[in-house]
Amino acid sequence: MPNQWALRNVYLTIIEQGYVIPERVGLLGFNNTDWTDLTQYSISTIIEPVYEEGHLACEMLLHQLKDPETPPVQKVLPCTVRWLSSTV
Repeated sequence: MPNQWALRNVYLTIIEQGYVIPERVGLLGFNNTDWTDLTQYSISTIIEPVYEEGHLACEMLLHQLKDPETPPVQKVLPCTVRWLSSTV
């Protein structure tokens, strides 16, 4: 299940159980989907640089195809956090 839908289900369960966000439970997810702004408590999200991730993945794949002997590379890209009312 994609994270944005899992996050939605977690949010709905928290509300159904009567927990108060963020006083009792904080909520933070990945992928800044439009629905996170439409909830009673706007949900904080980690925003990934998806365009840069895709571009870099293609470059790395093409490099591996040209030279299969090249060892695999790991890259870490910076993310940003969109802090909203679901976290303290």
